[in-house]
Amino acid sequence: MTKKDSFYKGVRDRIYEAGLAGADSPEDKKLILDTIEKFLDENLNNDTKIIIDHSDDILTKARKFRKEEQYDYAKIFYALFFEHIINDIIFYFCITRKIQEKERKEITRSINISGKYSWLLQIFGFPKFKDKHLKTIKKLAEERNAFIHYKWTHSFSLNEKIDREEKEIDKREFQKIEKTVRYTKAYNKKIRFEKGIKNSS
Repeated sequence: MTKKDSFYKGVRDRIYEAGLAGADSPEDKKLILDTIEKFLDENLNNDTKIIIDHSDDILTKARKFRKEEQYDYAKIFYALFFEHIINDIIFYFCITRKIQEKERKEITRSINISGKYSWLLQIFGFPKFKDKHLKTIKKLAEERNAFIHYKWTHSFSLNEKIDREEKEIDKREFQKIEKTVRYTKAYNKKIRFEKGIKNSS
C-alpha cells in the first residue's frame, strides 16, 4: 500500500466514523474520491485528526517473514499489528467521545496489551474480546518483548527430526495467529461500521 493509498484509507475511515458516509455505501473508486474531497474541503482547517493506518503494511511484512520461515521476525510484526489495531480502536473511541489528545495518549501508553484487549474494551462498552484470541495476542507480545530485550530463549538443534518437529509447531502456531488476525479485523470493522459484532470465531 502506497503512502497515498494509506492516506486515503485513513481519511475514508474517519469519514465513516464521522457519519459522513453510511457503512452500506458502495465503495467504488469515484464515490470514495468524491467523499474524501468533500470531507477535506469542509474539515481540513478545523481540529479534525487524521491518523494514517499502517496495519496492512505491517501485516504484509509479518506474512513475508513467515513465508521466508523467519519466524521470530514474523512474530514481532504480528505483535506490532495487534498493537496498532487496538491503539486505533482507542483513537476511534476517543474522537467519537471528544476525549482530549492528552488523555488519549495516556490511555495508550499506560495500559498494557492485555488490559487494552480485555477490561478496557468492556469499559468502552464494546463487546468482550474472545479469550482464545486474547491468549494468542498476549503470547505474541511476551515473545516480542523477550526477543527485543534480549531475553530470548529460543534455540536450534542439529538434529533434523527435532528441527522438523519445531517447524511443525511453528506452523500450527501461525495458523492460530492468522485466525486471531481475521477475528481482530472483523471485530474492529464491526465496531466502527456496523455498530455491533457477532460472537464468531
